[in-house]
Amino acid sequence: SFSTSDMAGEWSGYFLESTGDSSYWIYGEITVGQAGELTGGRWTAVSGAEGDFVDGSLVLDKGGVLTGTIRTKADGSLEIGTMTLTHAKMDKGKELAHGVVRKDNGYMDLVTLVRKSSTSFAASDLYGNWFGFLHSTDGWQTQDNWFMDLRMTDLGIIGTWQSVQAAASGGLNGTPFDVDGTGAISGILQISPVADTLWTRSGQLTGSKSAFALVDVKSSGFIDFGFYLKAGATDYKTGDLQGTWAIYSFQVASAEGLVYWVYGTIILDTDGNCIGGEWEAVDGVTTGTFAGGTLSLTSDGKLSGTLKSSNNIVLTIQSGFMDSGKSMAAIVSSPNSTTSDLGYLLKMEPDFPWPMFMPAIYEGRQ
Repeated sequence: SFSTSDMAGEWSGYFLESTGDSSYWIYGEITVGQAGELTGGRWTAVSGAEGDFVDGSLVLDKGGVLTGTIRTKADGSLEIGTMTLTHAKMDKGKELAHGVVRKDNGYMDLVTLVRKSSTSFAASDLYGNWFGFLHSTDGWQTQDNWFMDLRMTDLGIIGTWQSVQAAASGGLNGTPFDVDGTGAISGILQISPVADTLWTRSGQLTGSKSAFALVDVKSSGFIDFGFYLKAGATDYKTGDLQGTWAIYSFQVASAEGLVYWVYGTIILDTDGNCIGGEWEAVDGVTTGTFAGGTLSLTSDGKLSGTLKSSNNIVLTIQSGFMDSGKSMAAIVSSPNSTTSDLGYLLKMEPDFPWPMFMPAIYEGRQ
């Protein structure tokens, strides 16, 4: 049901750059041709540096698994860097993709791509209840992940937020977000009681108007990344989790204090029990399995539970929400009691779960 031509068009891209002991965001616009070739685009980093997406090539297989390369160059520099799209999964609506890329320096980044749709948009498209997941960066080793529960109306925004890592919570409010004719979102959120302000920059709403991604600048000058899912179906049940899911999880800090990524799959039965799965770390060598744990889904789409890894880590999902199409979820989770992770689950197509997934793991095993 997927092919490389499904990537053709303009995309808003969000990349979490991880450098071993810190992380920050870059964002921009990418144009892709019918054959998966990158034909242009621009990016901006938290430092204010800018540059071009020079070229590259993407391939989308029949199961919606996205791989390829993206090459970048900073303004004023002759050096061209290559990001290898190790693995990403397109959603069944073909509006967005989540995945990981490995850079020249060996580190891995999370990537979120949102299609710029030709659909007609209006501010009222944002009215309703939303669940937001925010990766907050404040410099070296102070990353944190929040989850938000908010309501948008023509009168403004009101809701709550919670930080797992900082064990803090509070309220939020703001004027109504603006949406232009291309689905670009802008707006301001006021966070209390910490008295911080988030200015939205480079936000993009999907054509189905059920999700959007953005980066925002805080009073401190650092950039955060946010991903929001609109409350939709009211008939969710744990059985909706049955199947094979791609999982991408940002580990805020390892035991050595390093920032890194893991990605893999989990296999869930109709009761939400994890009955299998594998994962790979940023180094491309460290691997493991998922064996045990149970996830559950409430009737309004909230996800919680645990996943057990073969390296004796229990990943606890403190907050998650499934999209209305029941094929994707955003999560905030923790592998221990002091850090929190940002992650995604995307359902694999029933006919194409293996061995297309994680070629680095399966190479030589077949």
